[in-house]
Amino acid sequence: MYFISGRAQGKFDGEIVDLEPWTAVRVPPETARSFRAAGEEDAVFVSMAAPQAGPDDVEFLPDYWNE
Repeated sequence: MYFISGRAQGKFDGEIVDLEPWTAVRVPPETARSFRAAGEEDAVFVSMAAPQAGPDDVEFLPDYWNE
C-alpha cells in the first residue's frame, strides 16, 4: 500500500501507527491490518494485492477500529 496524501493511520495487529504522505507499507499476509484517514482532509491510498487474492482470501474483523 502507498499512502499518497492527507493524514492517515494504519493498524497492524492492534498497534496504531501514524503514516506520513509518500509512505510505502508492506504487510505480511498473516498480519491483521486496516488503514483510515486521521483528520479533516481526505486520505489518498493506492493499494495492491497478489493476483490470486480474492474475496475468499480475507477474514473480516468486525470492530477492529473500536476506539
